[in-house]
Amino acid sequence: MKELMERYVRELVKIPSTSNTEAEETCAAYIAQELAKQPYFKEHPDQMGKYLLPGDSFGRSVPWGLVKGNGKSGKTIILTGHYDVVDTEEYGNERALAYDIEKWENLVKTGQTMRMSDDKCDPISEKRDPEAVKRILQEMPEEVREEFLSGDWMFGRGCADMKGGLAIGMALLEWYGRVVTEKEWNNGTGNLLFVSVPDEEGYSAGMRGAVPFLNELKERFGLEYTALIDLEPASVENGDKTIYTGSVGKTMPAVLVQGVKAHVLNCFQGVSALGVLSSFFMKTELAPEFAEKSNTEICPPPTWFCLRDRKEGYDVSVPFRAGGYMSMLGFKKTPDEVIRQLKKLGKESFEEYAWRMEEQWLTVNKKEAEAGIHAEQSRCFTCPGAAAAATAKVLTVSELMEFCRKEQGEIFDRWLFERYEAWKILLEQGKTNFPSATLDFMEQLLNQSKISGPVMILGFAPPFYPAVDSGKEGENLFDEMKKAAEKEGVSLKRHEYFCGISDLSYCGGMDKEGLAAYADQTPLWGSAYAMDIEAMAKLKIPSMLFGPWGKDIHTRWERVNKVSLFEKTPAVLKNFIEQMFDK
Repeated sequence: MKELMERYVRELVKIPSTSNTEAEETCAAYIAQELAKQPYFKEHPDQMGKYLLPGDSFGRSVPWGLVKGNGKSGKTIILTGHYDVVDTEEYGNERALAYDIEKWENLVKTGQTMRMSDDKCDPISEKRDPEAVKRILQEMPEEVREEFLSGDWMFGRGCADMKGGLAIGMALLEWYGRVVTEKEWNNGTGNLLFVSVPDEEGYSAGMRGAVPFLNELKERFGLEYTALIDLEPASVENGDKTIYTGSVGKTMPAVLVQGVKAHVLNCFQGVSALGVLSSFFMKTELAPEFAEKSNTEICPPPTWFCLRDRKEGYDVSVPFRAGGYMSMLGFKKTPDEVIRQLKKLGKESFEEYAWRMEEQWLTVNKKEAEAGIHAEQSRCFTCPGAAAAATAKVLTVSELMEFCRKEQGEIFDRWLFERYEAWKILLEQGKTNFPSATLDFMEQLLNQSKISGPVMILGFAPPFYPAVDSGKEGENLFDEMKKAAEKEGVSLKRHEYFCGISDLSYCGGMDKEGLAAYADQTPLWGSAYAMDIEAMAKLKIPSMLFGPWGKDIHTRWERVNKVSLFEKTPAVLKNFIEQMFDK
């Protein structure tokens, strides 16, 4: 099994399956071809294949294989993971290393020789570049350098995140196929399903699209999904390997502000959209009140990805419009609750900006006695811009659409359909992305509404990740995995939520009302971005994140521990599968 895993991971890493590229499907084809070579699937070709994602512009697919146990049990464990990787820009001039584990190994040998012979390279390493090794060693942080020279770690893009985990899953499928065929143990009656998806590093189109297919397989083969193991890389905390029984939720609120345009000479006549947005930014950026707490975890607070005015060129006017979007993580908070909280803060941002303008206006006009007015005092504004800001509205995307539909009727619906189709094409062609397209769409909606006064529009930009917590069932799975790990001398530590975002979000049975509420405030929902609400509601699987020990993922020094990858993790998972199917 070790030799098979090692071949799989080396060959998988060689495929540059960067998210949203054609190479993703090359990786899917490789996985399907390798599964087809396994003895079990030579006898059962109808229990494996590739599921083509409906309407996917890259033609990507979901390779899968199902080993059915002996007997009539529907009990099924799913092993899953993504085959896409992030790009290799940070490798710079060493991009050739990114997808070649063997080149890293040669560098390790050269580095070891140099260390042992006072920086002199031995004659047998003519094909190696000692100067390049020196440079790389100098650039490495101390911990990375020591682990690199130890030879105990495998380097390369995707070796940890997460082609190492996929190699384990594929090899375990081959092992269980032999178990079932040869009837190695009497209670091998359960079913093992392997599913690999694209685009986890982008918008999770793979797992979102795979949810209906998982429901289809369930019906076709009479499966009962007992557990899902996402083979994402694990970390080690004080000697304990981490395991997660849930995954954090994520919304991406998009904010568009319209102020009042004015020449800079008459700045107090206008309302700076950027000024209002900046106030909103300060109320939300890293705000601890948004950092939810569970029993064992604290959710990271919001952070903004983009914040700017909407000017396309240079002029000497007060910014008329400004927009941006942020990451909002959460455990229990629903999309409705997020929007309600942001609406309140949006109104406060306009009011605070109005009072600040009033104070500055009074100071500039040397009305010192009146300077320092506060919001709780008189609402009589002498500054024209402040008076305008104080009357501003805060609307959600759904409220703005309803306003347009009430004013324009069928004309608006036709306009909306045309915009949907236009944005869909631009997204498929890669000429824009979901967050940028969302802000552009919101601006076009505002133009269509013909609202001329100060206003803030709130909505969501894809992607959306529902929070998932496996609860008591997750605790029970952890207990089984802990027992399986103890047999291999591996100590585990459970976390309720993985805060790095994962595909588990789509396997936890999202409630239809919560998903519908998100859809209402997402202007691109429909043809450009969507989920099968009914399918997601039906698919509720107790899940865990558990894979080989990896470090520095998404960086130049991405690596996976060889003992964890080739020995400990597959052994623990074998024990877990046997325990679950022996019950």
